[in-house]
Order: sequence, then structure tokens, then C-alpha cells
Amino acid sequence: MDYLLENGLLTKELLGESISESEGVPYFDLKLNLPTYEQVLKIPEDIAKEYRVVLIKEEGDKMFFCSDNIKKARELFSKMHEIFPIENIVLSYSLSEDVDFVFEYFYKKPLKTRFSDIIATGKRVAQEIVGEIFKDALFYNSSDIHFEPQNKKFRQNGLYY
Repeated sequence: MDYLLENGLLTKELLGESISESEGVPYFDLKLNLPTYEQVLKIPEDIAKEYRVVLIKEEGDKMFFCSDNIKKARELFSKMHEIFPIENIVLSYSLSEDVDFVFEYFYKKPLKTRFSDIIATGKRVAQEIVGEIFKDALFYNSSDIHFEPQNKKFRQNGLYY
């Protein structure tokens, strides 16, 4: 399989789709559809890692999860019903490396919190903030970063200060 991947004869996405088809569940590409920080943290870290599960979407009376361990699906459904009082649970398959990538959220504070921590130290503020922006850009595979200089104010989340 490594040969097929290394020589471009098989993509990871196609591999994920094949595995999910063999397991009888849909494929979900976590790298292309990253859940929010808040969604990931709705499942306690120990349970998320034990069952290799990520909450990807909430829609009305349905919750959508993905996992790289579909064989534990019955246990997983039972555990999710314990945590979330909802009847409709939809499970998809995602690649192990993508699940591991999303688990980084458990170690990563939100950018706003990291900025506040940096500003509170009062040391190397600009350098540290730019460093955090670049770390996030790499983490999220961003294609660009835009800085919009302002005269005596700054913009965050579309708001000017």
C-alpha cells in the first residue's frame, strides 16, 4: 500500500473512501472539513481518544461523528448516548492521521486566549503574536495570511478596536 501511495497511484482520500465503503459507513475528510475547537472539546479527551471519535456536526436532533475505529461502533454509540441526550447519531469513517490531527485541539488554546496570555507577559508581544499566527496558519494548512494595518486601531473578527 505504501508503494501505491508513494507513487501517486492511490490517494489517502481514495484509501479512506475504500475503507469506509468496506465498513458500510460514509467517508468524512476531516482535513477538508475541520470541526470547530468547541465541537472537538464537547467530547471529553479520554473518551475521544479511547473511542477515536470526533464530533463533526450538530443538526437539529442529529449529531454527526467520525472515527477511525468503526469496529467499536456499538460501544461508541452507547457511549455517545451517555454523553449526549440525543437519539439520532450518524457515524462516518475518517483516516487515523486526520483524527490524530484534530486531537491536537486538546493541547491547543484558542488564538484569542494565547494572545491574551502573550499580552499579559508584556515581553516580545509583537514577535510572539506573529509567531502564534504563523503556527495556526501551518496547523490549518492556510494558503495566505492577511495583515490589515490600521491607524491607531486593530481589527479582530471583523471588529475594529
